[in-house]
Amino acid sequence: MITSNTPSTSESLFGQVSGPPSFGRYISRRLSIFKRISSSFSKTTSETDSFSHIIIGSLSYDGTTALPRLRGTKYDCCLMLKRSGYLHGDTSGGITLLNDFPVSFEDANGVEKVVPKADTSPKAIESAIRKTILKATAGSRVLFYFGGHGEEMQKHRFSLSAENPPQVIIVGNGERVSGSKLRSWLITGANPGVSVTAVFDACSSAGILGLSYQYEYCSKGIQIEKSPIKRRQ
Repeated sequence: MITSNTPSTSESLFGQVSGPPSFGRYISRRLSIFKRISSSFSKTTSETDSFSHIIIGSLSYDGTTALPRLRGTKYDCCLMLKRSGYLHGDTSGGITLLNDFPVSFEDANGVEKVVPKADTSPKAIESAIRKTILKATAGSRVLFYFGGHGEEMQKHRFSLSAENPPQVIIVGNGERVSGSKLRSWLITGANPGVSVTAVFDACSSAGILGLSYQYEYCSKGIQIEKSPIKRRQ
């Protein structure tokens, strides 16, 4: 199972806020939404609701002059680390980090260290995803999270079809990764019974995996799906 996100929205974890399909992603309501999402993570979940493997991709593009820098992804990264139960020194390999910036983080044991920046090139991201998918056993649930820039390519750059959607994510050094490539990385070699959830906090990422999606607002204009992240021990 791979789940997609909503059209022309900026999605933070499992909450959605409407936003333009451009680089202007951070709007005034973002902070209040994070508070509501954060509270949902505090709820306990059953074993079947947990993720055994988590890949967290967060890009700020600090060293890329061709793209607007993103400040919010650094806060998002810390939130993901906290809610996924990341611990410094953990060598189990259950959580894989793909961040293009160093970030100071205090884990649940009270240990505060700087999480170093990682290689966020297409090759490194592909390698991380494929390794995670291959080691996931039957019954495992894998979460792939990407926070960064996304865009819809022009028709002459990609053929438009369900198998090859026009949306891309922008990774290290401004390189583009198509949705069809991402989908291939996320499903190729997966063992039977492994489910994959993909969350995109990026503009123009609706339908990026070539899957159907649901788009709706609640009465207050914001719809939040309460899907707490809990790493399976």
